[in-house]
Order: sequence, then structure tokens, then C-alpha cells
Amino acid sequence: MASRLSDLARDGRLLPIAAAALVALTIATYVTVIVRQETTSDLATVGFVIALLLIALTGSVCALVLASPDARGVAAAGASGVLLSMGVLGLFSIGLLLLIAGVLLVMWMKRTRVQRGGAYRATVAAFLIGTVLPWGPALV
Repeated sequence: MASRLSDLARDGRLLPIAAAALVALTIATYVTVIVRQETTSDLATVGFVIALLLIALTGSVCALVLASPDARGVAAAGASGVLLSMGVLGLFSIGLLLLIAGVLLVMWMKRTRVQRGGAYRATVAAFLIGTVLPWGPALV
């Protein structure tokens, strides 16, 4: 078990695994808080937040399982943009876990930059789109 964990840490896969676990924990926490509230929440906002969290979870998992190194980097960049932006927006509620998960993905991208090689523009674009996406309802 310790050998397997050190293998995951050595090749960098532990960072996106930890990020995905934090996002899953945040989803569970957010849904629990919403269900326990006595008042009726705005279902559109709740659905939007859950959809963004699921996008971030999917991007974190794709950073592990996609065949192309460039595609893994783009998925991680989009997820980290969503997580960092949502972490700032929700800093006083669910944001801290999201910020930590976003930082873990950024650390993974920095660590695996040489292995991933190209797709620099696509990675930056995915990060920017992920960063702006949570701000959509605030801008409308």
C-alpha cells in the first residue's frame, strides 16, 4: 500500500486524485447544506453550482484518465479555472476546499508540464473559460 501511494506521488497522479476527492466532498457538503435549509432555495442557482462542481470533478478525473497528455492538461486547466473562481466566490461557505483543489490541479499542471508538451494555447483558453464560467450569473 505504501509503495502504491509513493508511486502515485512520484508520477504526480496523487494531486488530481486529491483534487477530485475534495470536489466530491464539496458536492456532498453543498447538497447536505441545501437539503437541511428550512427555506426554499433558488433551484436555478443550486443547479448551476452543482453543474459547475460536476464539471470540475469531471475535469479532475479526466486529468488522470485521458489518453493524450495534452488533453489531460486542458481538462485540468478548465477544472482548475472553475475551482479557483468558485473558491473565491464561495470563500465564506464552500470555497476553501475548492481553492485547495484548484491549487492542487495547478501544481499538477506545473509538475507535468514537460511530459504534456504542447497545447499551450488550448490550456490557457480552457483555464480562462473555466475561470469566467462561474461568474456568468453575476454578469447577467
